[in-house]
Formats: sequence, C-alpha cells, structure tokens
Amino acid sequence: AKHGTIPASLESGSTSVRARAPQWVARLIGEGEPAIEELLTLSPTADRIHLRNLIRRVQQSSGPRRQRAEAVLSRAIESLLR
Repeated sequence: AKHGTIPASLESGSTSVRARAPQWVARLIGEGEPAIEELLTLSPTADRIHLRNLIRRVQQSSGPRRQRAEAVLSRAIESLLR
C-alpha cells in the first residue's frame, strides 16, 4: 500500500476488530501523526490527546511495561473500531 492510504486489510469489514488492532498499534507507533489522522477519519470521536499519550507510553517503555502499554493501546483501538 502507498504511504498515506489505509491498506485494505485495515479498512475491510471482513477482518475482525481484534485482528486489525495490532496492525493499527504498529502503524501508530511507527508512523505517528499520519496514522493518528487516518484512525481519526475512521473514528472521528476519538480523543487525539489520549491516543498520543498511549502511543508515547508504548514508545517510552520497555520489556513487560511496553507489552502492557501496547495491550492498553490495542484495547483502546478495538473500542474505537467497533
């Protein structure tokens, strides 16, 4: 997929929310603001500041704390995409 477009696997209704969340976690951590913007187009009511804080927590953590932070971010994304 081109940069700046949502891959079909993230957009498709055929893929479960639980399956899409880890893909979004990876994109949000790796791409930052462009991925946040795309997620906000899919879920306009999402809290941008809260998302940024969750992403920052993942980026600043390591080991078990990072895994927990990623799980929290993943759950937040799941709730946005439902």
